[in-house]
Amino acid sequence: MLYNTHYKKKKTAIHSIHYYNERGEKVGVFSSYSLIISEINLLGIFTKGVSIREIQNKVSQLSLDNYMKLNFEEGVDYFTLKKNQIKYSALIHHLKELNYWLYDYNPNKMPKDIGFDYRLTK
Repeated sequence: MLYNTHYKKKKTAIHSIHYYNERGEKVGVFSSYSLIISEINLLGIFTKGVSIREIQNKVSQLSLDNYMKLNFEEGVDYFTLKKNQIKYSALIHHLKELNYWLYDYNPNKMPKDIGFDYRLTK
């Protein structure tokens, strides 16, 4: 065996992920609830009566579609797609932090998938 290492997820500096919306407001991972909800609604995802997991799935799908356009399609506006990717990243990390907060940052209380992700990032 050439390598004897364990998988380690790359740590993201979530405090540095931010973008400026159309109104010039700075939106980051730890932005206010109302600002994040308005940004998610602007993406066409309506949050009333929807679980955090469903919102995460929809934002992740938008992020994946954007990534595919960014890397595999020609004749696309690179700047806009890159800006969208940063937006999706900030929203996904906000939703993850919301999940962790709901379980008091205690991986033993979290469902397996959330707890696994939490252990990798901390």
